[in-house]
Formats: sequence, C-alpha cells, structure tokens
Amino acid sequence: MRLKLSCGVEVWGHNGGIQGSISEALTTADGRHALALNFNGDWNVHEQRVVDAEFCDARP
Repeated sequence: MRLKLSCGVEVWGHNGGIQGSISEALTTADGRHALALNFNGDWNVHEQRVVDAEFCDARP
C-alpha cells in the first residue's frame, strides 16, 4: 500500500492483523527509513500515532 501522511511524507508498506494482534511495516520509497510495529491486543490501538511520530516528527 502507499500512504501519504498528514505531514506530506509518502511511505510504502503492508499491514494486517488477527484477533489480538495488529502489525504494520512501512518504509520510504528509497528504503532509507523504515518502521515495523506490532501491537498485542485488539483494543483501541492508535498505530497511526506511532507512524506519524516516526516519519513526521523525525524529519531532518
């Protein structure tokens, strides 16, 4: 999937989940910045906040 974040950064990746687990792996198009995450539990998870913190707040 391609995802354009609210800060304008574009990332590519894949996500998925089963009952009790949510996973996501994302990278910039050049592959220089990547993130993989997993949340155990299917309650109100805000993985987008983690993605934004990694790719938007860490921009040079």
